[in-house]
Amino acid sequence: MPETMRQLAIILLAATTLFYGCAGSDSESGAFGQSGTSVGGSLASITIVDDHLYALNQTSIIPVDISDLTDPEVLDLVRVESGLETIFPYDGKLFLGSASAMFIYDLAQKDRPQLLSVFTHATGCDPVVARGNYAYVTLRDGLSCNNPFRLNVLSVVDISDPTRTSLVNEYNLNNPRGLGIGCNNKLFVCDGEFGLRQYDLTDPSAPELDTTYTDYFANDVLIKDDVVTMTGEDGIYQFLCEEDELRLLSRLPITR
Repeated sequence: MPETMRQLAIILLAATTLFYGCAGSDSESGAFGQSGTSVGGSLASITIVDDHLYALNQTSIIPVDISDLTDPEVLDLVRVESGLETIFPYDGKLFLGSASAMFIYDLAQKDRPQLLSVFTHATGCDPVVARGNYAYVTLRDGLSCNNPFRLNVLSVVDISDPTRTSLVNEYNLNNPRGLGIGCNNKLFVCDGEFGLRQYDLTDPSAPELDTTYTDYFANDVLIKDDVVTMTGEDGIYQFLCEEDELRLLSRLPITR
């Protein structure tokens, strides 16, 4: 294995371990509930599934075999398209968010993920999470998002047949960013300066807004068991799920 590729693999592995950790098997969220799958927010561009690490560059998936941690192997890149942004693992698949589409890749061949479908949308920043028969995608504008129509929406996509996806619902928001599922069957959507929005998923095809936490600038969320960790402009927040609402546990300030 070339030394430069070995170094890349080690860097990717270290980054994932430090920033995303390792999940148990008891979380509600799809990315966290699979044994051997890394814990990452919806804005993550690196994830671990079993003995493989998957990273994104602007145009490709980079699979890395980490079955031997002392000798990780960077495998052949899987070309996707330009503008790749986020990666989310769920149910033996990778959900990729790009500037213009959501891609679903099958992991039956872990060394080389296979494309199942492409859900296209208007250009903009595009994180995605999934659970059950639905994926949830936010699309926003901003200086780096190249969103000419200034769309700011939460989209619900039917993935019951991952080879033929379809839009089933869409909600207008202000400036939606990262999102996560868990914590008493809730969908949490970060809406920038407009706060953290909490949706009930009793009907997963039609999330119902039940609470907005307006005291925070919300950028991304990471959910593990009954704890919601949220990143904002001024710090990292931890909340405890208590029935239908969140209770603030701690705040780690971040100064600029």
